[in-house]
Amino acid sequence: MIKGKYVATIELNFNVDESTDGLLPFETLKAKVTCGELDKAIVAVISDEFGGLCSVGLNKQYADLYLVDGGNDND
Repeated sequence: MIKGKYVATIELNFNVDESTDGLLPFETLKAKVTCGELDKAIVAVISDEFGGLCSVGLNKQYADLYLVDGGNDND
């Protein structure tokens, strides 16, 4: 039996122009990021790749999405 554990922090830094064609409204995007839909999507992607070999879990520590006016693209 081969056993193991892999623990990682995934950091996604969003930087999208609000005028991008096809972009969902901000409040919808914020809900997807903060209310668990993004968590489910991340687990689904990892499960598709490794689900036959391991169980996949995610423990969200923090999530937010906010609007800024102008500023540095690296903020």
